[in-house]
Amino acid sequence: MLDGTVFVGSSDANLYALEAATGRQLWKYTTGDKILGAPNWFVSGGQTNVLIGSYDFKLHCLAAAHG
Repeated sequence: MLDGTVFVGSSDANLYALEAATGRQLWKYTTGDKILGAPNWFVSGGQTNVLIGSYDFKLHCLAAAHG
């Protein structure tokens, strides 16, 4: 969880950002294949980013605020 946001990877090939308090979907990002691992995050240049690997053999890096 990061600032009230939970990031969840799914076998439907999407990474979901959910509001922790309500479960409301904030945004989703579609990869090329399923996501089975847990997302991770880091801060660079003052921006928080989310990293996720998927079975499309890519590492996806997204801005945590908006995907």
